[in-house]
Amino acid sequence: MSITTAGRIASAPTTVDCPAWCVIDHSEDPWIGTEDFFHRGEEVNVPAPPGARPQYAEPLLSTHLVDHSNNPEWSCIAIGNSDRGFDLETIEQADAYLAQLKKYTAAVEEMRNRLAAIKENQA
Repeated sequence: MSITTAGRIASAPTTVDCPAWCVIDHSEDPWIGTEDFFHRGEEVNVPAPPGARPQYAEPLLSTHLVDHSNNPEWSCIAIGNSDRGFDLETIEQADAYLAQLKKYTAAVEEMRNRLAAIKENQA
């Protein structure tokens, strides 16, 4: 499903077919031209849990989908921010990253269980 929205390209009014997952308000998007605009999905963040030390203002993990208008090489899953991030440009890269996240999650769960045992012994 797509949404048709009013926007401006090179200061001229136009309409754009926008996928339903896009969160950009293209009516406020200062596009340079039809060759240079993109759709962006909602950002998903993983912050540090409440009470963790230290607390960071920025999330530990963040990601969003980007679909460039005319350049498939710029369609990707953006991981992290521009200072410390990377783009997943292929399904294979996304699958490999997901596999790494699953291993990471399993390792954190194991550490959590060990911590629970330590805390139980300390009580």
